[in-house]
Amino acid sequence: MPAKFDPTAPLKEDIFIRETPEGDIETIQFVKSCVCLGAKITNDLTDVAEITGRMIKASQVFGMQRREMLASKDTWPEVKKRTLEGMIMPTMLDGAEHWVVGADQRRELNSLFNRMVRSCLRMTIYTTRKYHITTQATHEKIGVGNLDHYLDLRVLGYAGHVERMGPERLPKILRDSYLILPQKRGRPIRSQQDQVRDALKRKKIGLLEWKTLARNRTKWREAIRAPPVYANKCKPHAEWTKSPESLIGCLVEKQFGQKWYSGEITESDIDIDTSEIMWRVLYDDGDEADYNAKQLDKIIGECEC
Repeated sequence: MPAKFDPTAPLKEDIFIRETPEGDIETIQFVKSCVCLGAKITNDLTDVAEITGRMIKASQVFGMQRREMLASKDTWPEVKKRTLEGMIMPTMLDGAEHWVVGADQRRELNSLFNRMVRSCLRMTIYTTRKYHITTQATHEKIGVGNLDHYLDLRVLGYAGHVERMGPERLPKILRDSYLILPQKRGRPIRSQQDQVRDALKRKKIGLLEWKTLARNRTKWREAIRAPPVYANKCKPHAEWTKSPESLIGCLVEKQFGQKWYSGEITESDIDIDTSEIMWRVLYDDGDEADYNAKQLDKIIGECEC
């Protein structure tokens, strides 16, 4: 029997009251989030809460095995690699086939994954900055790829699976459907197709021929499981002194006391007194400095040159 409605009682924001055809008062409660088939659905229809929950679960699984195995000196790197790829990454990226990952969420996922890799190598962020150890070097030491490699593998794997479905299947109908509605001013909301398109670009797969390639399961697996392509490191100073402008925009780092500051190369010029090439660097703390080739070679970081 439905409860009696008190018109004097204060109403909650998540309660909707309506009158049934029989004349009874019915209350419907709205929730901000719920779990459906293991995935967390929120009222704003974003994947932020789901990604955050997956990160917490992966951190818990990693923490339980960190002391005895993953961060142990006696554990082989191959064992650490298989544990990360077979246990930690499936926990972190469970359901990532349907995620729409924004820039903030991608930054948090990358930060967590890189922190796990450094922990497996018994390194800290201070150690990597002090000895100029790049993220690529830490990944290669264990033998794992970057986070985008594992995320794109799931996204493209499911995209190829949907492409091989028949035209009457619901997942393919939803993928090829869109709404014709007036849009607000600004960039449209990021969609699943944008996620697939970015993954194809990182895997160096053409946007026009990927559907034809995905219909062949064997060739599609070989294409998406290709090893990740890292950014090229800066050329040795013996080469880039011939084209000084090629380093403009590259990142550098300096240490002042216990703090590290990053900077950017803004311009190059020739010193009148010494007749050598000098590069001007602008740091994030507002400081500017000029460096020659030997000085710049010690502080320059990883960039695309």
